[in-house]
Amino acid sequence: MRVVIVEDDPESRELIAEYVDLHSQLTLIGAAGTGADAIKILKENSTDLVFLDIQLPDVSGVALARKLDASITKIFCTGKKDYALDAFEIGAVDYLIKPITQAKFNRAVDRVLKQQQQTVLPEARGEEPGLFLKGPGGVFTFVRFGHLIYLEARGKNSTAFTYPNSEIHTATMLKDIESRLPRPAFKRIHRQYVVNFSYVARIEHLTGGNYLLHLNDQENTALPMGRKYIENLRGLMR
Repeated sequence: MRVVIVEDDPESRELIAEYVDLHSQLTLIGAAGTGADAIKILKENSTDLVFLDIQLPDVSGVALARKLDASITKIFCTGKKDYALDAFEIGAVDYLIKPITQAKFNRAVDRVLKQQQQTVLPEARGEEPGLFLKGPGGVFTFVRFGHLIYLEARGKNSTAFTYPNSEIHTATMLKDIESRLPRPAFKRIHRQYVVNFSYVARIEHLTGGNYLLHLNDQENTALPMGRKYIENLRGLMR
């Protein structure tokens, strides 16, 4: 696992780096003493796990964690217990109170590795076909294709809207998820949306040559159709 340390205290930073170096399944990518430096490192490097101090000189560790990709696993390191609830609410796997011993460190890492090992390939489940989506904290959720209503791109991240009324946020880009979906059931209707056409209720023709796709879900969702994708769907609109 690729690791970044965000800790303003040099001694604590060096200690965690030493623990990382001693662990056979961890590789240190970088270390930062401020939130700004951490963001720079994380933008330039693919990262699996971040050790975050709560109190940084330029930003709260909790605030910084909220800005990180959902796919990055977070472990907080702090001298105070006051922020534990906030940490776990944003999907932190563990909350280490200083001083951090090697035993504490290894237990937290083992918890992360155990979560990853619990991921099972869809084919091995013997269930209706579907796919796994990696969400906050590195947790994988299995979604049956029949329960996946539509997907929305949100920058480099995506949100899956599933039956009956749930959302799964993932750091995977929409085009990467789209490549794993069965056709012709799932179709791209807009640069932001991929839809399961078994949930389509109707297509509405608006003025100016625009179209609106109405879904048969609990929210009665209506999605815009991109002009460049309409030509591919003409056969469905006759």
